[in-house]
Amino acid sequence: ISLGCYGSETDVWITTDGHVVVNHDASLNGVRMETSTYDQVKDLTLSNGEKIPQLSDFLDILEGEEGTKLIIEIKTHTDEARGKACVAAVVDQVKSRGLQDKVEYIAFSINLCKELVRLDPTAHVAYLNGDYSPATLKAVGIMGLDYTAAKYRSNPTWASVARANGMTTNVWTISDTPTMAEMTNAGIDFVTTDNPVDALTVQKIYDLQKAAE
Repeated sequence: ISLGCYGSETDVWITTDGHVVVNHDASLNGVRMETSTYDQVKDLTLSNGEKIPQLSDFLDILEGEEGTKLIIEIKTHTDEARGKACVAAVVDQVKSRGLQDKVEYIAFSINLCKELVRLDPTAHVAYLNGDYSPATLKAVGIMGLDYTAAKYRSNPTWASVARANGMTTNVWTISDTPTMAEMTNAGIDFVTTDNPVDALTVQKIYDLQKAAE
């Protein structure tokens, strides 16, 4: 938010009693998110010393934010029904706070992406797994590709096809500036990175070039 990035990405799981918690991995300190209650999860300590947060904590921050969006990845749960329960809980929380315009969704599961579109047809949803073309995704209402650099290299027309169809493209996870530049030259709209300062520098260079043209 302080850097003015387009978005900040996070990962969510649902506990057995319906709490949406934020963690990248399926387990933390030996406790598995999707098969545990919130009481079993809430006091787990992250590597930075903080307790594991809930999505609601992030939405509290988002309510007062007018710039950076929250990009929510629905993790692929072992049981797809649990994954869909997570989708429903997340969409409900976002809608109940009126934050639909400040949130976008991503997932590796095509079925969870479809469920997101079903529950909120206005939501921007992007697919992560890289095995579907822009046309296939658009046909089911998924308007974003969020693929690796290797996948875009193997399918060099996908960026232009996506743009022609009003879809977005994102590449993950790029930490070096040469690849950021390569993907920008290939027509990719966004980059997921662990080095946002470098990415913003690359963006600024391209913005200056456009302004000079």
